[in-house]
Amino acid sequence: MSNIPPLTFYSTPDTLQDTAQKVTEQAGPCKLWLLHGDVGTGKTTLIKALCASLEVKDVVSSPTYTLMHEYVTAGGTPVYHFDLYRLHDPQEALSYLEPCLHAYQSYCFVEWPERVASALCQDAIRIHIFSTALRERTLHVYRP
Repeated sequence: MSNIPPLTFYSTPDTLQDTAQKVTEQAGPCKLWLLHGDVGTGKTTLIKALCASLEVKDVVSSPTYTLMHEYVTAGGTPVYHFDLYRLHDPQEALSYLEPCLHAYQSYCFVEWPERVASALCQDAIRIHIFSTALRERTLHVYRP
């Protein structure tokens, strides 16, 4: 992780889409995003909002059981969404990630990246999500 302090955002369900837009604008050109947080903190919910800010036309849902979903933006660019929660073998996880990690023209959102932490490139946006109240979240965004 870089020595640059994280960007901090506070979000509620009413402000989530605005927060996602701000995070996307502040993230710069990096397309690999790693989302950390406990079960139920809103990783998939944030990815839905990020995809909306990228003009994804598909319905965004959790790929917990399929491991990966591919969406398409209005401009035809693919967006990849991984959920590695069920994987415990880093090599197995990498076999799913490898084809998309090298497609740097496309966004790649990864939930539970700690399953393959040592294998993922360091040039990634890292988002840590914390529940601060029943319907409030704090996001710490680390840029490469």
